Amino acid sequence: MNLSGLTLDALWTFADACTANPVLKSKIEAELQSRVPAVKKFTREYLYSVNIVGKKALIIYFIPGTDSFEKYGRKIVVNMVLDDDSKEELSKNYQSKPTVRTHGNVKAESLVIEGITEEQRKLLKTVGFDTVDIMFCEWE
Repeated sequence: MNLSGLTLDALWTFADACTANPVLKSKIEAELQSRVPAVKKFTREYLYSVNIVGKKALIIYFIPGTDSFEKYGRKIVVNMVLDDDSKEELSKNYQSKPTVRTHGNVKAESLVIEGITEEQRKLLKTVGFDTVDIMFCEWE
């Protein structure tokens, strides 16, 4: 089976379903780990540019084993929650030449109710997640 051609969602579905085949599960987990970016490119400014400037919802996949993965699961669909100071800082960083890129905590509002508890939704909005925990980010 060629795992490299599968989406992250498909890989997760296969990983969940192949409990009777530890060899395949191990290969799937290795493929998931191979997709973790070597360079942490998913900065606060990147998320800002997609979500706030581009007006796209963020689909964020977390690296297995990270704090964010443990808190929220493998995937969340969110919009960023920014106070005035954060919005001003990210706007300034985004517009500077060259763009300033920072990692750190991002608060967000979950756009999908299924698969996330009310407690997780509150935690996401008040505490957030760390950008270094992001494996992959898509938008819609």
